[in-house]
Amino acid sequence: MAPGDTVRAGDTLATMFYAHGFDFGVNNRGMDPHEFVNSARAGAPVHAQSPIAQFPEPLRTQMIDRVQTLADPLGRLSHDVVGTASGSWFLEGTPLDQSHCVCYEGNHLFLGTLQERDDTRIMTVGQLWPGQPNVLLVIDPAAPSWTEITAAGSPIALKAWGQERDGTPMYGYPHGTVLIEVLGDQRIRIEWFDTHEPVSSFASAARIYER
Repeated sequence: MAPGDTVRAGDTLATMFYAHGFDFGVNNRGMDPHEFVNSARAGAPVHAQSPIAQFPEPLRTQMIDRVQTLADPLGRLSHDVVGTASGSWFLEGTPLDQSHCVCYEGNHLFLGTLQERDDTRIMTVGQLWPGQPNVLLVIDPAAPSWTEITAAGSPIALKAWGQERDGTPMYGYPHGTVLIEVLGDQRIRIEWFDTHEPVSSFASAARIYER
């Protein structure tokens, strides 16, 4: 497909190799581009929007009612909050104009909430620490939110768990501890430890990420 193509009911868009479904995204050039903490990371202006938002009422509301989520049914694009741990991060030294290249996917770190559940805070990392059991970690609900973690209140240790099918923490499967320190508006230091015992200082595996 190419810009300007028309999609009609019954058209075959693609043959999928997964049974659970797929995402159908839209770029709406009639809306202002999304803002990022560091716009150079995004490359070209981003005009992403949910396809459901394109439909007229009452069809739009009828479609929204079918979206199974505990978050915004039209989705969201960015969790970046200046001066906090929240948002997308890139390993120090990642070229600005290559941040989203598949060749650098291991350099990406995301600290936000699960797309379908605003009450579940997660951490996903492109490059696992040795011994880390999963790319996605569910942060203990008792810990401060990502937006509450600032330079004044860090470093701070956060217990992590596995993920239940509904997105909540899998308390029977501890997934270590994350130690994080906000170094400035656009820099953090972070390290994963294979323990739920108290952690207070960084070791040799700590990494620096930047916006």
